[in-house]
Amino acid sequence: MAIIKRLIHEDEGQGMAEYALILIFIAVACIAGYTMFGQALNAKVSSMPAAF
Repeated sequence: MAIIKRLIHEDEGQGMAEYALILIFIAVACIAGYTMFGQALNAKVSSMPAAF
């Protein structure tokens, strides 16, 4: 019983969970941006002349 109480009140992993949520949000935003603008950006980059 003491172990369960300690696990409930322990908050050492809270920071790690917050960082994981932030990384998940960034990944979802990147995937959504690529899905929305990927083809347009690819067309723009393809139409640029080679610099070298």
